[in-house]
Amino acid sequence: MTDGLAADGHVLVPWVFSGRSVQALHAQAGKLEAYLDVLPEADVAAAGRALVTTRAALEHRAVVVGSDRAGLARGLAVLAAGGESAEVAAGSVRAGRTGFLFSGQGAQRAGMGRELYAAFPVFAGALDAVCAVADVELGRSLRELMFDQDQGEDQDRGEGGDADQGGGADQGEGAGGDAGQGEGASGGGGAAEVLGRTEFAQVALVAFEVALFRLLESWGVRPDVLVGHSVGELAAAHVAGVLSLEDVVRLVVARGRLMQALPAGGVMVAVQASEAEVAPLLGDGGGGLRRSTVRLRWWSPVRRPGWRRWWPLCLRVGGGRGCGCRMGSIRR
Repeated sequence: MTDGLAADGHVLVPWVFSGRSVQALHAQAGKLEAYLDVLPEADVAAAGRALVTTRAALEHRAVVVGSDRAGLARGLAVLAAGGESAEVAAGSVRAGRTGFLFSGQGAQRAGMGRELYAAFPVFAGALDAVCAVADVELGRSLRELMFDQDQGEDQDRGEGGDADQGGGADQGEGAGGDAGQGEGASGGGGAAEVLGRTEFAQVALVAFEVALFRLLESWGVRPDVLVGHSVGELAAAHVAGVLSLEDVVRLVVARGRLMQALPAGGVMVAVQASEAEVAPLLGDGGGGLRRSTVRLRWWSPVRRPGWRRWWPLCLRVGGGRGCGCRMGSIRR
């Protein structure tokens, strides 16, 4: 399941449960499993809404997702039995602080923010405020650039994307934040390719992240910690009050233009595997590669002779072990 859709393209409906104990969660699931037998298909979403808005939020919680009664029934049966499946998520509330992570380049998607803009005035107002400054700096409408989306475009090349896809959707900026720049958000042309250009991708991400922060803020969600990766650091600095809106937008636009002007032709590979899995396969040359983030992003930090030989190896490592692995062009 991805982006709220089941594999067959139907919308997934969440049913949320909470209880004083794990046993209480299982009991609730069993009762609702029987209730599904008499629930009209058309009322599935309404029942899910009622579970969220009319029940107390207790310590132990679970969510069952399904696109219809049959799918929900399968998930409820699993939860009632205390099992695990892709349709069920369960856990308990833990004490701790809340942190927001603002991502760097590579997270952009053509069409991002369009539905949030239409649904939530707070998000729309915050995005408009960023765009008002960015449009002057860019000489074009940032909002139109973000909302444009090609028909039938694949928007979710996730962790299991093809290993030989050039210009993958999740090409990022490298471990140091500036080392590698994604040239395109997807392998095809059109809206995603334009948005994937560094000069547009970075300011678009900041606009989206700031607007999303303001939306969460309006709902009473307050972070204790703000963290950012690469250009996300600047978005975090703005919402923390370190940089004004005008300053952060102008800085990000200038940053993106400078990076866009750098020579093209680099390669970066993202391999979803542990260091212990990958390092032994790199041989003596492993010292020429660097590691960062939760996944491993391997690339040659210096363009010395033979640097390109590493990316086919990383692709084979990821693909041969069933790991998510993608290749994307970068700028240095």
